[in-house]
Amino acid sequence: MSPALAAPMMRPAMEGRRIREAARGVNVVFGAARNRAMETGRPCGVIIMRFEGREACSMLIDQVEVPPPFAGDVLDATARLQIASADDRWPDGALRVTAQLEGSRAGMVAPGDTIQFNGQGPMYEVRGGNASAPQLAVDDVHQSLTLPWPVGGGQSRPVSYKVFRQPTSPDQRPFTKSSAKAYELPSGAVIDLQFSGTDSDRNLDQPLFHTENDSLLRPIVIMFSPNGSVDRLVVSGTVTPAVEPIYLLVGRNEKVAAETLEQSNLTDMNNLWITLNPQTGLVNSSSMGKVDDDQSRIPLDDARQYAKAGDHEGGG
Repeated sequence: MSPALAAPMMRPAMEGRRIREAARGVNVVFGAARNRAMETGRPCGVIIMRFEGREACSMLIDQVEVPPPFAGDVLDATARLQIASADDRWPDGALRVTAQLEGSRAGMVAPGDTIQFNGQGPMYEVRGGNASAPQLAVDDVHQSLTLPWPVGGGQSRPVSYKVFRQPTSPDQRPFTKSSAKAYELPSGAVIDLQFSGTDSDRNLDQPLFHTENDSLLRPIVIMFSPNGSVDRLVVSGTVTPAVEPIYLLVGRNEKVAAETLEQSNLTDMNNLWITLNPQTGLVNSSSMGKVDDDQSRIPLDDARQYAKAGDHEGGG
């Protein structure tokens, strides 16, 4: 057989190898991020970068993590805690306690962070205030376990503090780049963000990972908790808890934003799904499922059936 005739026959096999290689690489990056979260005790995750000019796809992913705990900008920084009265409470009934933090500056403490005092005991959620005087939510059960909580305007004795900072959005609280090397998908392979998303994201006209604001090139961030589960999603600057499986479609660059469904990555049986289980954080590679011809069915539901079944395709 002449080389001219052999080349077209070899091309599908080569493309299939690239897709499998890309899926294995993506799988490895997510697995490493999960392992790092469990090793460090801090949330760690993967940031999916959009490709400029083709915001519906990604060719580059990287590992990120939340910053290390913050204990003040001065040596042996301390905090004093104060509660105005036992009736000063948040809407859910938790006591409202103000912490006067020594050596804290703007941006170092924000709502959603947690604070621990004296290196032990409960973690208290920050709900308001500012960096130097955050307001905490204190459960009645915990209020007298490790610290004095003077009622009536008095302050507690000085205590050391440690702020565990949580990601809010890439714009407001940048994630720290980990030491891991960024992963660039093999040439021609991409993560197709038009079809990637979660179980409740089923509308192909308004996909979760590809919105009207994609011109801002905001990345997608998937974070793991220290217990190994998927902690949260950051999409278009909005943070949401991860309660459903997350699907990433690894496909071909030229099939992104195709004119018809039949020409898209969703119907190419050589492509692969990467599926993240939110409860366990485990990552699987799965083959594509055939889209049903029944027009009453939602194409994404059909295509994800194999992924939900956990049909491993190597690197899983």
